Amino acid sequence: MSDQEFRLKYSNNWESDEYTLSDPNNTRIKSLALVAIKGDIYAVKTERVSVEYSDHGKRGWGTSNHYFVSVPVLGRERLIDLNTVVPTQEVFAVEFTM
Repeated sequence: MSDQEFRLKYSNNWESDEYTLSDPNNTRIKSLALVAIKGDIYAVKTERVSVEYSDHGKRGWGTSNHYFVSVPVLGRERLIDLNTVVPTQEVFAVEFTM
């Protein structure tokens, strides 16, 4: 695989967040440990998040992994959800499972 094939794509299907690789099969990511953004490597923190939804009056819960990177902002560490970064930046999976 080339580096381009390790580029992450993000989608949300109302019930959960999904991360896939930019490969011909859109391989789904099951866990993510390290990512590269603009040449810098970041450790990834994973949190399991559940969100309530209603589908034509039927209530349900969507549960998925949310992935965060920690970055310094004005001298303090801040967690940034990758679902806000992947759609607008080139983010590459470095260490992950499929």
